[in-house]
Amino acid sequence: MKLRTRYLGGSLFFCVLFLTTQFYLLSGRYQSIFRKIINIRGTYEHYSKSSNINDDLSFGNITVSITAEQFRLIPNIRTGNPLIDEYGDNDLNRLGENGRAVMSTEKEQLNISDILEKYRLNIIASDLVPLNRMVPDSRPPGCKNIIYSNDLPKTSIIIPFYDEWPSILIRTVYSIINRTPRHLLQEIILVDDYSQFVELKSLLDNYISKKFPKGLVKLIRNPTREGLIKARIKGWKQSTGR
Repeated sequence: MKLRTRYLGGSLFFCVLFLTTQFYLLSGRYQSIFRKIINIRGTYEHYSKSSNINDDLSFGNITVSITAEQFRLIPNIRTGNPLIDEYGDNDLNRLGENGRAVMSTEKEQLNISDILEKYRLNIIASDLVPLNRMVPDSRPPGCKNIIYSNDLPKTSIIIPFYDEWPSILIRTVYSIINRTPRHLLQEIILVDDYSQFVELKSLLDNYISKKFPKGLVKLIRNPTREGLIKARIKGWKQSTGR
């Protein structure tokens, strides 16, 4: 009887010890998750408008009025779009800036698998990253000291796409504009290979017409799905760069 009482007492002691340990572990874990939730929510509320073409950059109703030729020929001319004019003064503490990772909460992770299944990428993370985010210099050391001629032919950049998530597509355009010498950039031609996303319809047309110098970013839409190579060739035929 005494042995049984001791056995029960010992079992109860270890049970209480185990539950206490788990409580402290989970408390720390949930505090960490809660901090991440606050961080993600705060960041999302602050930057989501500048990462989504459904909103107006959160800089007011901006319409760029200069032309592509003015953009190329007049050094340091301002477009009126802060994502172009203020590039280089980015807040590097923002998610995605200079390669900074975007962290998600455990609750968000549950949704990400469904998102990946539908879109094949994490659109939540993409929408949190600024459209004009800076990236680390990935050139090999030997390339950093190479000096190129300033007098080079103007180039056309052709980007075929199909159901590309808007923030990724627009971020690509900003990366080209902000990181290419202006006098060399003839145009950026986007070739939509019959995308089905509603976000890539009139919203994309309106965004391009308002946010970039006139004629710098052009959009071609295929009436049927033609494939990557044919879409690229169609863009090449309409390009004017050398």
